[in-house]
Amino acid sequence: MISIVKKGKINICKMTLGGMATNTYLVYGEDGKGFLVDPAAESEIIKIKVKDLNADIRGILLTHGHFDHIGALSEVKKIYNTDVYACDKEKEILESSEKNLSAYFDRPFTEKADIYVKDGETIKLAGFDIKVIGTPGHTIGSVCYLVSKDDEQVLISGDTLFAGSHGRYDFPTGSCSQIMSSIKNKLLILDENLKVYPGHNEDTTIGDEKGLY
Repeated sequence: MISIVKKGKINICKMTLGGMATNTYLVYGEDGKGFLVDPAAESEIIKIKVKDLNADIRGILLTHGHFDHIGALSEVKKIYNTDVYACDKEKEILESSEKNLSAYFDRPFTEKADIYVKDGETIKLAGFDIKVIGTPGHTIGSVCYLVSKDDEQVLISGDTLFAGSHGRYDFPTGSCSQIMSSIKNKLLILDENLKVYPGHNEDTTIGDEKGLY
């Protein structure tokens, strides 16, 4: 499924790809400059949609390193010849087929990022300010990205926070206490009206999730 889920100064195209129905996001501004988040699978579909929207890809962001979020990373990186960003703590997940789960669910493979970022860091990319919010729990280096442009903001939450739920914590480096702390102390303190775009299923808002924790 492919759909434009937001229009404005921040435009978002959501592509649900691969066997795990993972959300890949194309985020782009009014000038067409943008970035991809979690190229999950089916690189040709990503390529076609980027071309259809006349988007200019300036980077690839990873919320975490599980195989279903990075399955098309190598191909997409080759297509756009751009840097890949991930949390520094996620390096061990990306570089291990056991920890990224590809050894169990798919063909074993590993990946690397070009730029490793830290909790609290702001990435300036394609005209956006992207704050890295470290949210360990699903994996040790899971992050959410608070994307800002002028007076607009959105949160891309990966597999930390879903609509009405949260990510699993029983995979390598996962932790129940950490994911709960990440959600309560890092995410639910944000603006209640903030739109949240997760790694699976439908979007939500911070306000809608507050009553569940």
